[in-house]
Amino acid sequence: MPEIIIHKDIYNDVYYEFLKCLIPEQILFGGASSGKSKFIAQRAVEDLLDGHRNYLVVRKVKDTLRGSSYAEMVKVINEWGLQRYFNMIMSPMEITCIPTKMQAQFHGLDNVEKIKSATPVTGVFTDRWEEEATEITEADHDQLDFRMRGGSERIIKRTTMSFNPINRQHWIFKRYNFEHFTKPKQTTEDLLILHTTYKDNRFLTKQDIKRIESKTGFFHSVYALGEWGVLGDLIFTNWRVEDLTEKRKELSDKIKFGLDFGYSSDPAALFGGVHYKDKIYVFNEFYHRGMTNQQLANAIKPIVNDGLVWCDSAEPKSIAELRTAGIRAYPVKKSRALNLISNKKSSILYGIQWLQGKEIIVDTKCIQMQNELSLYQWQKDKYGASIPLPSDSNNHLIDALRYAFERDMSGTSVAITTMDDIKEGTGESIAA
Repeated sequence: MPEIIIHKDIYNDVYYEFLKCLIPEQILFGGASSGKSKFIAQRAVEDLLDGHRNYLVVRKVKDTLRGSSYAEMVKVINEWGLQRYFNMIMSPMEITCIPTKMQAQFHGLDNVEKIKSATPVTGVFTDRWEEEATEITEADHDQLDFRMRGGSERIIKRTTMSFNPINRQHWIFKRYNFEHFTKPKQTTEDLLILHTTYKDNRFLTKQDIKRIESKTGFFHSVYALGEWGVLGDLIFTNWRVEDLTEKRKELSDKIKFGLDFGYSSDPAALFGGVHYKDKIYVFNEFYHRGMTNQQLANAIKPIVNDGLVWCDSAEPKSIAELRTAGIRAYPVKKSRALNLISNKKSSILYGIQWLQGKEIIVDTKCIQMQNELSLYQWQKDKYGASIPLPSDSNNHLIDALRYAFERDMSGTSVAITTMDDIKEGTGESIAA
């Protein structure tokens, strides 16, 4: 293998000093388009070329790696003209440096068993990259630490987490004491925390910068400035996080499911939970983009089994396809109480008000629901004052939650006669 010289000018200055940094835990966080993922991908490619480090790259859902971390590393290899030195394959998703035999393997936490059996062709995994770490539960993070064991004591293992900060209730904020984090860079013997924004990325175009700077209010704080989110106009403050393992066993026969359809920009979002004694227990979530209805049915079947799944009535074709695939999917039909409400916006407000009167308890594993509850806020008028209309974002699981309990809101029962029809008051009675 010939000597390969990579000039420092291809790196953003703010990251370059950490190219060879072996501090065991490294957190790179901040605003959108700050270049943090690009830098980690660049560092990984250099490490594979050097021949001493293997990478385990993870996200909550495996398929999302294809368009993020994997794509970033492939792009770096192509930009540097090093294609002949790397074998890049999609299934299994891995990148191998041909001369050194070092590997980067990409796994989703939606299939933990595959991670348990993952091993590089040479040596052990020395590095773990948790992309979009705010999607990952604390339990997942800790379990991955066990996966990094093994190998020589001389090898320094390294975990790198990258993410946009979302909300102060996240376990990462609490575990790493971000409340006391006041400088762009903080280092100790065991921990590096580096905060960056789009202003640190000299490779952005003017159009990129204009798009980022067009954000206002909360979204400017989080996505432009990379600050941990604090919302003064949160719609839901009546929620908390708890390990619901035992409560799930107690209430397993009462779980209801709601589904909000999505495909490309919006995810398909499945909620599973229980309304019990003025409490909403959030037990299950599924959150995924780019799935056909058949793929969606296959993915949620192990979650819902034979349970009823209440769906957005605006998607009759999707509901029919889910039924054909064996999911007991039904459109949400507004009860008599909700029929008094004349439009969709008012119906959403009715559901929000009902949910605000409950205590919402979210299982520690349901990270996406925690994120949505932390971000869902009221719209603002041109003067910055809140108006009683919810923002149409960060609400996919929340919409699914409303669908699941729409009949609870009016205290009615649902009667199912056949898989092709829903009527009230006849057939098989199912308590709301």
